[in-house]
Amino acid sequence: MLGEHDRLVQVLVNLISNAVDFSPENGSIVISAHKADSIVRVMITDKGAGIAPEFHDSVFKAFEQAPQVSDSNREGTGLGLPIARLLVEAHGGTIGVISKPGEGSTFWFEIPAV
Repeated sequence: MLGEHDRLVQVLVNLISNAVDFSPENGSIVISAHKADSIVRVMITDKGAGIAPEFHDSVFKAFEQAPQVSDSNREGTGLGLPIARLLVEAHGGTIGVISKPGEGSTFWFEIPAV
């Protein structure tokens, strides 16, 4: 299956936008992608406040957000990550987060390679 370009761009824009919004001023964001066998994995890593493990699953549910662990004033609808999850899954992939409070976050997704 070929990926739908606009929908995959939407996933990337959402993840990168979140990384920018939750990163400290003058912070850095690392975007990487690699292909292994028949899977493409994309990772977006920030140095923000991080997310406690008990909230990793809930950030992908509609209208749910992890409690703010920093003084970030970012407000959102709680729909960006759930939509990203649906789009990735529609491409036969998976999405997740690796994060600890105080250590930043890496949001990743994998989709089948063509």
